[in-house]
Amino acid sequence: MIAIVKLIATVAIALFVGLAVAEPVVVQGEELKNLIVTKRGTTWVLNNDTQTQVSFLPDNKIYACDILKNGTSDCDGGTYTVSESRVETKFGRWYAKTGGERMVVIKKDGDNLTLNDSEVVQYTRIPTLFQPIFELTKPAADVPPQCAAFNGRWTGTWTNGDQDWLSIVEVDAKCVAKFAYLSNPKVPTRFRVAEIKNAELSIQCGDGTCRFTVHGDEIWGNYSGPDGVGRVVKKKIQ
Repeated sequence: MIAIVKLIATVAIALFVGLAVAEPVVVQGEELKNLIVTKRGTTWVLNNDTQTQVSFLPDNKIYACDILKNGTSDCDGGTYTVSESRVETKFGRWYAKTGGERMVVIKKDGDNLTLNDSEVVQYTRIPTLFQPIFELTKPAADVPPQCAAFNGRWTGTWTNGDQDWLSIVEVDAKCVAKFAYLSNPKVPTRFRVAEIKNAELSIQCGDGTCRFTVHGDEIWGNYSGPDGVGRVVKKKIQ
């Protein structure tokens, strides 16, 4: 009887020690892909000094924002690929001096997740960093198809390396578009209007002019102005 009691005590101590020293496990393989790559995309909010938000889109695009203490945000975008045990990312601006390459490692400890050792305080299966309460107005039936096609939120990187976001939230029957044009993925609060003429949206951007046309699920843009000329292909993200 004493021997059995000692054995039980030994097993209990071993289990306690094992639990005490247990460390977070690196998420790998299909489990990692299922966390990162979904039909619409995922957003991760991290508990770190800048409360970073990272979004992975299904077309291998990544967007991230650092929310600074003064209330402003610093955002950048790039691409990512999922390997067996990590996610390789390449941002456009943040890490230009190091070639733009960064590594993301996801770990789990029970139901808790970390991203590069920062606690994940929110994980959602939404496509972008935009707040889900931001809605688009679906074009009415009397809106010409070539104008209705502009409705949506679009992003892309210009030939000079700058990335921006075009949000066309409403288009009316006269092809007048209500839109916002930002250099970051924040939810727009101010909007402008412009008429879509001959299936082209022409707007002022900086000191020059940007002209956009829809081609399937893309918007093609051209810039001309004091800074020269530029081109962009924007993908629809909503």
